[in-house]
Amino acid sequence: MLREWDKGRQDLLRAVALEPDNASIHQALRTMEFYQGDLDGAMKEYRKAVDLSPRSSSVHSNLGLLYRELGRDRDASAEFRRALELDPNNGEAREGLQHSLETPK
Repeated sequence: MLREWDKGRQDLLRAVALEPDNASIHQALRTMEFYQGDLDGAMKEYRKAVDLSPRSSSVHSNLGLLYRELGRDRDASAEFRRALELDPNNGEAREGLQHSLETPK
């Protein structure tokens, strides 16, 4: 990633305006906001991506990563499990769930 946040945000917001029901665009916007430290904005976009694409394993595993970052381990584990139900080969979800189970409470 070039980390050209301002240009990236403008491009993604234009894309959302053109395709408001595209979960991939919301997922990309969430990723950008996450890396910029806007966890509330990231959560909003990920909830939208889940609403648009509830059967996407990657959306659920990435939401799990965000929950983990927010210290919401129970929610993170639930999202990782959901991702694995949808795609048992999702390595990111498997690693995330294992990390959640190994982390002391």
